[in-house]
Amino acid sequence: MNEPREFLPVDNLPTEVDTTVDAALGDLVRCAYHDRWLRARLQIVEDHINDLRCENAQLRGDLAAAYCRMDDMEGYNDD
Repeated sequence: MNEPREFLPVDNLPTEVDTTVDAALGDLVRCAYHDRWLRARLQIVEDHINDLRCENAQLRGDLAAAYCRMDDMEGYNDD
């Protein structure tokens, strides 16, 4: 039952498969990092676009109020 197992000598030199697997894993790590980096940059851009949209809406409101005041000054809003 408990027969001694035979241990094969260990080859410490990397094989072609080891090198290929290491390269593939390195590519995956770089892709994952690049993906996270791109997502972070896209989030920054999206935040800036949203800020610009809010600012644009506020400026449109300010412009409409200015036109309304001008119409009041010129008597166009008198009914």
